[in-house]
Amino acid sequence: MGPGSEQALPAADLQWLFENGEEIQLITGALIFEQDEVVVDLVLVLHGLLVAMTPGVRQVTYRSGAWVGAAPFIDGAPMPSTVRAGENSLILRISRERVQARMATEPAFAARILRGLASSLVTSLREHVRDEQRMVVPLGGDGTEAEVDRLCAEFKEQLQAADKSAMRRGAELEALGQELSRGFAGFAIRLNELLGDDSGLDKVERDRLGARVQREVLPYLLLTKTAERLYAKPRGYAGDAESIAWIYNNVPGGTSRLGPLLDRAFLNQPAAAAVRNRRVLLRNQIFQRLERLAAGGSEPRPFRITIMACGPARELFDVFDALEELAAQGQALPQIEARLIDIDEEAIAKVRAEVEGRGLRDAIQLHHNNLVYLALGRQKLEIPAQDLVYSIGLIDYFSDRMVVKLINYAHGLLRPSGELILGNFHPLNSDKALMDYVLDWRLIHRDEADMDRLYTESVFGRRCSEVVFEDAGINLFAICPKSNAVALPS
Repeated sequence: MGPGSEQALPAADLQWLFENGEEIQLITGALIFEQDEVVVDLVLVLHGLLVAMTPGVRQVTYRSGAWVGAAPFIDGAPMPSTVRAGENSLILRISRERVQARMATEPAFAARILRGLASSLVTSLREHVRDEQRMVVPLGGDGTEAEVDRLCAEFKEQLQAADKSAMRRGAELEALGQELSRGFAGFAIRLNELLGDDSGLDKVERDRLGARVQREVLPYLLLTKTAERLYAKPRGYAGDAESIAWIYNNVPGGTSRLGPLLDRAFLNQPAAAAVRNRRVLLRNQIFQRLERLAAGGSEPRPFRITIMACGPARELFDVFDALEELAAQGQALPQIEARLIDIDEEAIAKVRAEVEGRGLRDAIQLHHNNLVYLALGRQKLEIPAQDLVYSIGLIDYFSDRMVVKLINYAHGLLRPSGELILGNFHPLNSDKALMDYVLDWRLIHRDEADMDRLYTESVFGRRCSEVVFEDAGINLFAICPKSNAVALPS
């Protein structure tokens, strides 16, 4: 754990908290407390970031080691803010009643807990004051608000016109869809210019204006099939296996006349295209390594792959399809032994059905495990030395600190000649503001320098050897071999 309130507690207190509380992994956006809720639990942030939001007030963040719910615990008042996970996080949730019962019988324990709660309150207050002092951009003072309103009004006019045209044009729906796709693309690009990370606006102002855009535009996107699921997050996060599979399939759907047309426009967006492209990129990366192993002239052996957060694993099935075609032509490449890890039980079940339907049970093993727990050593999984470990869409949900732990975990899975490939959305993503503010699909975007830094801070101890991009130039993949990696001080 990082520095924080829990460090002031002796080991015996921490052990009691863990024995009497519940460790919970949270996906970005997960709700912990609602504003005005009567609080019955205390929450200790073990890893990650929680965010408290109150209308009209700057948000307050809670990092590793902070107590959440300290004020209601002390004064008994309802929760003053809505608290959600600002990134994928790990918390310890413990009954307020249980803590108070022990405090009543052990004054020394009570003093230590209250000191930790007070420390969290002071830290939050200092952060709030510091942020207020940094706030120098007047709300809407640069004319951005009027431009945002104009952008939304023009886009809504186009959507309404498309809906009317769909009633009349019948067979010309494909041309209408192309028009709408162009309009959607222009809207997303301009929105990113106004509210993106490089807009020059204060984050609070971007969030305020982003909420305004969402109120205007989201009702239309909820008519679609794909974008609606990304917003609804039925599995707890936007990019679940089913959502990714829908983007791969690239078949629009939705309700009313407008829904399928708008879904087609969304599926044509660069971010969705990048998701499809990265499937092809990973298929090609795996195939290149199979060919390299075959050309090496060494004793034939299986090529071992581990996928972290496998999702639908379509890229791997694409490889098996290609191998089957080669075998039919009398050509052979090394066999694959794959291990697929995912926290989503539904994703594992669907992949298992495909594995069994294809007769690949001997080639693919599935593991329903929590990668955060594996990276932190809270779970163990026996995996032989791997030639390749990769993740397509995992780390853009996690903080740098957790990504380094995941990199270290992957490093431990690799044979000396093995490689790690990590995918991440790049800051050049022109759909970022649309994803952030309209769909609430918030990812951590990273560039080449960020990936170099993460690998350098890990046990690899150096920059990645190569960075490749899918064809849309929005998803990067940072590659680093284990050979020559150095052990860093603990």
